[in-house]
Parts: sequence; structure tokens; C-alpha cells
Amino acid sequence: MPEKPGEKFGDLLVKSGLIDDLQLQAALGHQRRWGGKLGQCLVDLGFITESELLSFMSDKFKMPAIDLSRSKISEQAFAALPESVAKKYGVAPVFLKEGPGKKKILTLAMSDPSNLKVLDEVQFLTGLKVEPVLANESAIIRVLEHYGHYNPEDIAETKARPDIARPLDLRKEHTKPKPPPPPPQAKSTPEKEVELILGGEESVEGLPEIVDLEEAENEGVMITPDED
Repeated sequence: MPEKPGEKFGDLLVKSGLIDDLQLQAALGHQRRWGGKLGQCLVDLGFITESELLSFMSDKFKMPAIDLSRSKISEQAFAALPESVAKKYGVAPVFLKEGPGKKKILTLAMSDPSNLKVLDEVQFLTGLKVEPVLANESAIIRVLEHYGHYNPEDIAETKARPDIARPLDLRKEHTKPKPPPPPPQAKSTPEKEVELILGGEESVEGLPEIVDLEEAENEGVMITPDED
């Protein structure tokens, strides 16, 4: 799949009816701004699905496709391809089998079937015959994240169980800031201090009686000002 400028691959998608010209131009603009492969840009923008893209490329390049979300990769396949090489080229080992003359054959998943240089490099570095298959880029990334122990069922089970925490989650849990302490409560004044402040019961005797004016008026009580 040509990455720059990518018009040829895009024109083929338009002719196939998967996208229209306006969607192609939008995807090319997205690619110029953010980078990445044109096909993945179309997927990110929601113009096509990963399955549609994979089926189209498989037909165009006459290369079989594989669903890595349903494929368990053996330890032998991982051991055949160093992790550093896989991550460098963005490829994933799938199968390791014995071919004619007992020569080992490595089935290699890749998202860009036009990059034949990758196949040559992997074959040179491993000494194995390489058979390419197509896979979604996002699926290859998941394999690279779980390199050496990729089993889709185990990954799905881990995601479904929140009690299994990843190291990053545990680290966040330990560094969680503690809530601030509650503000100090005001001390209550003892009853004896209150009595001293108010003068106790004795101080009430010297105060003038409080009269309810409305109640006095209703009862016919006349209130006159105090005489000197």
C-alpha cells in the first residue's frame, strides 16, 4: 500500500465503491496533517471498517488474510522472530511450520503487503522462509503489546475482570492523593463559663421585664413610660 502520496491506492478504493472522492480527499488531508497509512486514516475517520479494508487489500494483492483476534500464537512462532525485529517493522509472527526438506517456514502477519523489503529483511535476519499474510494494523499492535504470550481469550478475560489490575493501575492506586483533613471544630464553651459570662441566674433579676406589646394591647393593658 503506497503511503505517499497514496493517490493510487485511494483511487482504487473510489473505483471499488468503498469510498467516494470527497472521503478520499478528507483522508489525504488527514494523512498530510497527522501522518500514517491512508487505509488506516480512512478507518480512523469512519469511512470504512477494518474488515472492509482488509478484504479489499487481500483481493488487490492476492494475499490471504488472517483474523488475529481469533488466532493463538505459539511460543515457537514468537521464538522464531526477535521482538525487536517485529516491533521495528510492525509485523507479527503467526505460525512456524516445517516445509519441504524440513526447512522451517514462518507465517508473518503484516498490514502493508506492498513493503516487500520487510519480508527480505525478516528472512535474512531469521534464516527462515517467510510466507506473508494480511492482518489489521490494530490487531498487529495488540500482538506486539503482548509479545511472547498472545492469546486473545486470555486478553479478553483480563479486560472483563476489573479485579486484575495492571502494574500501571497499581502504581496509580499507590500514588492516589490523600483527602485533606477535616477543618478543626470549634471548642464548645463549658456551662460554667456561660453562667459567668451571662451572670448566672442572679443577673436576670436586675433586667427589666420584656413585654409583648401586641399581647398587652389585646388584653387591654395600658403601657405608660416610666416616670423619672
